[in-house]
Amino acid sequence: MKTSDQKADAARADLDDLSRGQGALDSHMAEGAGGPPQINEDDPAEVWGRRVGRGLAFIAGGIALYWLFETYIRAPS
Repeated sequence: MKTSDQKADAARADLDDLSRGQGALDSHMAEGAGGPPQINEDDPAEVWGRRVGRGLAFIAGGIALYWLFETYIRAPS
């Protein structure tokens, strides 16, 4: 178990890393900062999965817009 001095030293080291921009979050974000993940265009499951997902999102968005229109624009009159 760490003593209070060891914990304080570790905390200071973490704060120093963060102040220099070398925190764990910064390095993690730098690794993945290249846009959306690339899919394998040769794999039909990934291609069709993306198509189905986008289609379902489009349908869900249409249903949400219809519900909002019916609830807040058409119904109050």
